[in-house]
Amino acid sequence: MKINLTLLVIVLALLTACAKNIDGEDTAIRTDNEIITNVETAVASDDSALETDMGEIYGLALDAFLPLGDGLTDNMKYIAIDMSNLKDLSEGDKEQVLRHFSKYDVNVMDITLEQLEKEGQVKDARSLEGILLRVENSEILGNKIIIEGSLFKSAKGAIGTSVTLEFLDDKWQVTKASDTWMS
Repeated sequence: MKINLTLLVIVLALLTACAKNIDGEDTAIRTDNEIITNVETAVASDDSALETDMGEIYGLALDAFLPLGDGLTDNMKYIAIDMSNLKDLSEGDKEQVLRHFSKYDVNVMDITLEQLEKEGQVKDARSLEGILLRVENSEILGNKIIIEGSLFKSAKGAIGTSVTLEFLDDKWQVTKASDTWMS
């Protein structure tokens, strides 16, 4: 079940508010034959926390892409992040994602491959002097989020990625990161 992550989190928050039984215990929520029993750990309690979590979640996931691209990140001059698929990500969340990558001491920007081409940032054989990170799909399952995407350096230097984050010890943590394809 792949749907817009932010919309699902909001719906789950609303369902959680209504899903308490008389004893105050969490009840299971059934969505498309899937039972979600631990909704409150995956859903922020208010809108401001939700916005912070989304920026943090995508920052952590995209950062987990980099070690998977062994050699692709060597001598990178910039990190381009295509956030065009992240429709419900607030401007504050986008800024949080970009700030997350400031630790690499390279230019970090929210830009698509097509925009990079228009700006003359794409060299021969569709290669970059930096890297491009993209999110293709996001799926939330209780207190676990799976984010699939790619790390692109060139037409012959790219990988597909899958990162699993879990809400453990009151914070989001990457628990698994793997490549799914290579070019």
